[in-house]
Amino acid sequence: MCKEGVEKTEDAPHKASHAGMVGGVDADLARTQHTAVYHRVSALLGQYVDGMGDRGKKVIKFASPAEILEVFGSVCADDGGAERERGASADEVVRLCELVLDYSVRTSSPLFFNQLYGRVDPVGLAADHVLSTLNTNAFTWEVAPVFTTLERALVRRLVDVFGLPEGAEGLFVPGGSMANMYGMHAARYAKVGAAVKREGHSAAGGQLVGFCSADAHYSYSKGANFMGIGTDNFVAVPVDHTPKGRGSMRADVLEEMVVAAKAEGKVPFMVGATSGTTVYGGFDDPVVLREVSTLNTNAFTWEVCRPFPPKTCFRPCRLPKYCQRVGVEKGDAAAWTEHARENQRTACRFRRKGDSPFGGT
Repeated sequence: MCKEGVEKTEDAPHKASHAGMVGGVDADLARTQHTAVYHRVSALLGQYVDGMGDRGKKVIKFASPAEILEVFGSVCADDGGAERERGASADEVVRLCELVLDYSVRTSSPLFFNQLYGRVDPVGLAADHVLSTLNTNAFTWEVAPVFTTLERALVRRLVDVFGLPEGAEGLFVPGGSMANMYGMHAARYAKVGAAVKREGHSAAGGQLVGFCSADAHYSYSKGANFMGIGTDNFVAVPVDHTPKGRGSMRADVLEEMVVAAKAEGKVPFMVGATSGTTVYGGFDDPVVLREVSTLNTNAFTWEVCRPFPPKTCFRPCRLPKYCQRVGVEKGDAAAWTEHARENQRTACRFRRKGDSPFGGT
C-alpha cells in the first residue's frame, strides 16, 4: 500500500511537468514561435505585394531544378552539408519562404504575359488571406454561416445579372474543367434520368455521345474520359473560320453529325457551346445551336470563356446586355470563368444550371 502510494505521489509531478508538452516541446512556447513565424512571413508578403508593379524587378530569377534543390537544401543542411533529422528552425522557415518568393515567377509583374491569367488584384488576394486564416469548409451552415450565406446571395446575384430564368441554381467550383464536367454530368442526368445513378451508362439504352466545337476547351474531352463516356464519343464539330463565321461552330454540320449518331443507335445527350474560344475567340451562335440541340439532344450547355470586357462585371447596366448578346440565357447550363479578365485568384469559376431540363439533378 505504502509503496503504491509513494509511486503515485512521485509520479504526479512528472505528469504535471508534461501537461503543457506536445512531442516533448512546450505547447505554449511552440505556439508563440509559430505565431512569430507567421508575422515575419506576412511582412515578407506585404513587401512582395508592394513591389508587384515594379518593372525593375525580373519576372524570374532563372535557375535549373538542380540549382533550386541545392539552394533550398543548403538552408536545412548541417554544417557539413549533410541532411539532418531535426526539423527547420523558425529562422530557416522564414528563409525558405524568402527563397520561394525569390525563385518563383513574378506573375504580378507588368512584364509577365500569359494568355490565361496575370496580375492578381490585391483586394482578391486579401480575401484569399481571410479564407486561409479562417480555415473552414462550406459544407454546412453550422460550420460556415457567413460563407454559405454569401455564396447563396452571390449565386442569386449572378443569376439576376446573367438574365437566367427564375429558379436557376449555381455553385462555385475549383476550375473551368470541373465546371464543364458539372454541365456534362447534369446533361447526362437530364437525358437518362435517375436510373443512370444505379445502372450507369447502360440505362441510356445506347452509347452516349456529346458534341462541341473543334476549338472548344479540352476539358470536354477530359470530362468524357473521367465520366466513362469515352473521348471518341465526344465529337468535335468543324468550325467556320471565314470572316462571317468568325470561329463559330458550324450548326449545319452539327445537325448532320447528330442525325448520323442517332442512325448508328447512339444517344446524343448534349451540345457544348463556347462564348469566346481559347485560341481564336470564336462565339458559337446560341439561337441556331439551341434549335439543333432541342430537336436532337434535349440538352444545351454554354461555356462562357473570358467574354466580359473590362469594367463590365457586376454593372447592372452593362452585364445583362452583354449576356443577352452572347446568348447565355439560351443554355440549360453555363460556366463562367472570370479569373482571367477580373484579375482574381485562379480558382474562380461559376457553374449554373437552369430550371429545364436540368432541374432536380
